[in-house]
Amino acid sequence: MKTPLILIFFVLNTFLLNAQISKFVLIDGIDKTPIRYANIKSQNSDYGTSSDSLGNFLFEKQSQVLINAVGYEKISLDLMQKNSNIELFPKEKLLQEVILFKRKNQNEILLDEFKASKINQYYGLSATQNSSWIIGKFFENKSYKNKFVKNIKILTNSMVENSIFNVRIYSVDNYGNPMNELYNENIIGIAKKGKHKTNVDLSFTNVIIPENGIFIAVDWIKNQKNSYEYKHTMKNSSEKLLGKSYSPSFGSILSQDENKTKIFRGNNWQPAIKDMTKNTNSYCILAMELTLTD
Repeated sequence: MKTPLILIFFVLNTFLLNAQISKFVLIDGIDKTPIRYANIKSQNSDYGTSSDSLGNFLFEKQSQVLINAVGYEKISLDLMQKNSNIELFPKEKLLQEVILFKRKNQNEILLDEFKASKINQYYGLSATQNSSWIIGKFFENKSYKNKFVKNIKILTNSMVENSIFNVRIYSVDNYGNPMNELYNENIIGIAKKGKHKTNVDLSFTNVIIPENGIFIAVDWIKNQKNSYEYKHTMKNSSEKLLGKSYSPSFGSILSQDENKTKIFRGNNWQPAIKDMTKNTNSYCILAMELTLTD
């Protein structure tokens, strides 16, 4: 018997769905190049979108928004006070400790290995409700001295061929909360159609896992290529309804530790969503493996 797929969709207020929409362009405040795949969301709800490959995005003009782009200062602004072009300025790059040894790539350490065949719960992003979230996972540093981040493998389920998503790498505070970006450019993952353990190479970033651990997040890219339609029914109803969503969905496993996964919603990082399918006190933790190397 085939196990049914369970999607955990992010729900939000839909007050913007019928509002007047305006077009904006995100550009670099220094070299004026477009800023692609930024996360733009309302400060008053989970409504949001992404900038496309040319920096364009659509949003309701009378909105207070939070713009979060990899490598740029996060900003809050009133779109009524802006013209069509919005400038973001690069973050000041953090000076990392000078590494006085060469990479060997001989020994690997695999963290949080999972079996894809046993997973049927996924985090999904609804296009119908226009939500916009970032979700990630904390990896503890268990005395892994001078170990480089090599790659992640994350369980994806894509309804379209080669859907894309953004990967972000953060340092953490003493409680595992995301702090500063450790790599200041977009890292694009590609998910094949269907259910797969999707590999994303991170070796080119030359990031070493910090003493406090590391937080790796994925960010849905809301573009036409990633969107798809599906039919569903509501509880206690047989009526077929048409829904829209974005690929890929990301698999989750159950854990008692709600802080192992965090979700950026509202204006801050919040704990993982509690499991709603079983009578347990477990939380839905992102199905993600991390490989370290010397």
